[in-house]
Amino acid sequence: MGSNPRYTEWPVWSDTSEYPDERAHPDTREGGWEAFLLWVNSHIAFDFLAFTRLEPDGKFYQLRALDDDALARMRGGKAGSSLDFNLMTAQVAESIAVALRFALALGCDPQTTKLGFNFRWRGLSGRNLHAWYGRLRTSLPLGPYTASDTDAQSFVIVPLETAESALAPFVETALKHLLAKFRGYSMSREATESCVRLLLERKF
Repeated sequence: MGSNPRYTEWPVWSDTSEYPDERAHPDTREGGWEAFLLWVNSHIAFDFLAFTRLEPDGKFYQLRALDDDALARMRGGKAGSSLDFNLMTAQVAESIAVALRFALALGCDPQTTKLGFNFRWRGLSGRNLHAWYGRLRTSLPLGPYTASDTDAQSFVIVPLETAESALAPFVETALKHLLAKFRGYSMSREATESCVRLLLERKF
């Protein structure tokens, strides 16, 4: 956990062992390391859900609520109504970048190791693409870009020797099927690279 570069305020696979709420502290179950966070309708201005599991053979999993929903109360929005494509780009990039750091910390050989990432999104139907978070409030072409399908899934393989500066093509591949659910929308390589760069610079 100490090898997590913490690119964001709520990094993927974060260490919850020092959280004030002991219910969020990680524990071992069936040979894995698990932690569960749930804040709903609390005094905090956002709702949050995340379940993390890490296994010693290199299998990492996280189930996480979309920030579009988690921060809906804070930004005056409605849960289930939007998906910020820039924010999702940054989060996919973070997942890949952090996993690469974890693999190096586990002693994997960069020249022979490849990491497989399976991404799945649920609850997409009826959501509209937006760009409300961070520095990249990109304007969409004439829309709205609304999803009809409920789910999207993608799989991408990333060699461990991949430099962080070269993550954009893998992020683009991982997001292709998700964004296509919104009336065939796709991001340009330049926009993807901008999101990845801001994330790595901790400026997103």
